[in-house]
Amino acid sequence: MERFIAQKGVFWPQICDGKGDDGSVPKLYNVNGTPDLYVIDRAGNIAARLFSAKLLDQQLAEVTATDAFPPRIQRDAWQRPVEIMEQLGVRAGNAVADVGAGDGYFTFRLAARVGARGKVFA
Repeated sequence: MERFIAQKGVFWPQICDGKGDDGSVPKLYNVNGTPDLYVIDRAGNIAARLFSAKLLDQQLAEVTATDAFPPRIQRDAWQRPVEIMEQLGVRAGNAVADVGAGDGYFTFRLAARVGARGKVFA
């Protein structure tokens, strides 16, 4: 695993106890099998559950997006931006609007989600 992480340039922490589904980490987050991928946000909540690595980069960009106005952790916990964008069906290439964008909290996350082919109006 360490060789793969170094080879791919993975910058986020990897948690693996080598015990598979019987380990303490899957029990902590109620993981019921593999190859599901779980993205844990800074507040310790499951921000995304992926069944394929195809969306992993996009989800990580959203979860690790920075704000000019901390504290981000508390805001992520109650606003759940990844979950909201999933429920709304926001995908790469979409055009979306952040009405009343304020400090841009959702704007940056929407930009990460729609990518270079999409457009965010704020």
